[in-house]
Amino acid sequence: MQWDKQRIGVGVAVLIALGAAWWIWGADRDARQINRQFDQLVELLEKRADIPPLRMMARARRTTEFFTDDAEIRLSPLVERALSVDEIPAAHHLVHSRVAQLTLRISDRHLDIDAERQGAVMRVTVRSGVRTHQGSRENRLDEFRVQWVKEDGTWLIQSAEIVSAIRAPRAVGD
Repeated sequence: MQWDKQRIGVGVAVLIALGAAWWIWGADRDARQINRQFDQLVELLEKRADIPPLRMMARARRTTEFFTDDAEIRLSPLVERALSVDEIPAAHHLVHSRVAQLTLRISDRHLDIDAERQGAVMRVTVRSGVRTHQGSRENRLDEFRVQWVKEDGTWLIQSAEIVSAIRAPRAVGD
């Protein structure tokens, strides 16, 4: 009888440990998927001088794949209206047509996934550098808040906004 109670106790402990490991592994898998999605989006948003115009247009269209259909993007606290998903390719193309190069460097990434693993909030610092066609350079340092939701097993951006401009734009060398 004592042996059966011990086996049951050990079995329950093993089940609890397996459940906790499954939950942690699932949360880790979600975090990896979100971070991978975000890194891919950042790569699409950057502009290198060696990318041909037609490929840039295709990259602009691909950016919408990372957002929900009703996502809102606020890229500046000075602009009251948010961009919709349908406006992302045109905005992407406009920015890329006006600059020779755009680099984005991510730091201080912090991700909180909710207990149900259906929503997440990412706070991230983005250092952007722009080189114009005339050769002038400008750098920014901004903090973004990105709201993620899981739709059909895929993490998508529901909203993105600049929380604060840590360092206002300035020319390199100033």
